[in-house]
Formats: sequence, structure tokens, C-alpha cells
Amino acid sequence: TEKSPRSQIEAEYRVVREGVGIIDVSTLGKIEIFGDDAQAPLEHAYTCAFDKLALGMTRYIFMVDGSGTLIDDGVAARLGVDHFYITTTSTHSQTVLRLLQLSADQLALDVAIIDRSFQLAAVNLAGPSSRRVLGRLTDMDLGDEASPYLGLREGVIAEIPARLLRVGFVGELGYEIHCAASQGAALWERLLEAGEPEGCAPFGVEAQRILRLEKKHIIVGQDTDAVTTPLESDMSWVVRFDKDDFIGRGALAAAGERAMRDK
Repeated sequence: TEKSPRSQIEAEYRVVREGVGIIDVSTLGKIEIFGDDAQAPLEHAYTCAFDKLALGMTRYIFMVDGSGTLIDDGVAARLGVDHFYITTTSTHSQTVLRLLQLSADQLALDVAIIDRSFQLAAVNLAGPSSRRVLGRLTDMDLGDEASPYLGLREGVIAEIPARLLRVGFVGELGYEIHCAASQGAALWERLLEAGEPEGCAPFGVEAQRILRLEKKHIIVGQDTDAVTTPLESDMSWVVRFDKDDFIGRGALAAAGERAMRDK
């Protein structure tokens, strides 16, 4: 018998919580930043700081507009002293690209900002069995020391050159795998095949939203609206007021002062 939408979502949820699931996240924005000043537009456009981001590591990043309203989040990876790779939400990639380029132009920076959103595919493999499944397709060391949480490694997975980000949005062990768009379908099929013993199956955005909500990982635009700031979302930890000026800094500082007065 055909499953109801609710029962299908519940089944997909259990796949990720109990075994391993896979979701296509190719719609994420993907941006490369090169140059002597590569860090500067990120510092100006995002609320968080990048000075302590080590080579081969990633961090979650959050962007606000001039009023302090949350407009995007994603992940930033440091691939070199002057080389960053960032992801954005699916709907705001062009907004982020424009703001980064605007920051670079206003500050007269020596930097190249390249949109790779349509050149690269991305798949998220998540669940307690994800490491075992991935290990069948790569010679990369997936141990906690060699591939730590929030680490990024480049290698070959299922005979496909790829970037492997150990990030998790759903509260389980997870890996985001980025490869050439022309290889995305092949990577998807190989991962499903390798995960057959664990019952690996696709999961969709509805199950993903439940999984993310349980982790308290908000979806910008879904769990926030046009006036939500990080301070109102219990996310003051994403705002670094001790760094140089960034977009929305003044509005967020004023909002924080009002909140203190109202207590």
C-alpha cells in the first residue's frame, strides 16, 4: 500500500537517526575566494570572525543585512592562507555573491570571487552508519584525528575527485561531499549501492527540517522572518563585536543595548 506523506517523512527520519540517509544538496551556493585579501570580504560580510580558522577546517557562518536581520548562513572552509571555499543557502547564493563582491569593491581588495554553484554537485550522507558506508568507497582516513568534526579533506571517493566536509546539520555523524556536477549522479548511485547493507535511502527536505529543528539548527527564511536578528534567535555566539566593522554591526549593537535596558 502507498505510504501517506506523514509516514514517508517518519520513515526517512528514522533512516537518518538509526542508520544512514542521503540527500542531494547540489542547490547550495558554492563560492571560491582567492587572493592576498581573500579573508577581508568575509570579515566584512559575515558576523563571525575568520582569524582563527585553521587550514583544512570549516566553520558555520552567518550573514545579516544593514538592519541586523539574518539573511543567510552556510559553511566556510580555509583551503589555503589566501583561499576560501564557502557555501550558502540555496535561495540566497546570488545575494551573498553580490554582497561579497560589493565588499571587495568598496574596500579595494586584491581578491577574486568565483561562483561555482552550477559547476559542482553536493551530496550529504548522514547517520550513525555514514562513516562505514563512506569507507567502502575511499582510501581517505576517516578517523576522528585525520578527519575531525568541521574538517575538510580533498581526495577520491568512488573514483571521483571530491571535497569531503565533515559537517552535520541533522544531529548525526555526517559528511557533505562536493564534486564536479558531471559526476554528481554517479556519486549518488555509488553511495546508495555502498549503503545497501545498512539500508541507506534518500531523505527529503521535510525530514531534514525535523532533524535540523531537533538539533536547534535554524533554517534562515524558514525558522526566521524578515525582522529576525541573531540576538533574537538565541544565536549571539555568532556575532563577534570585537572585530573590525562588518555589515549590520551598528544595528546589532543597538539591538543588544535595547535588550539589556529592557531586562
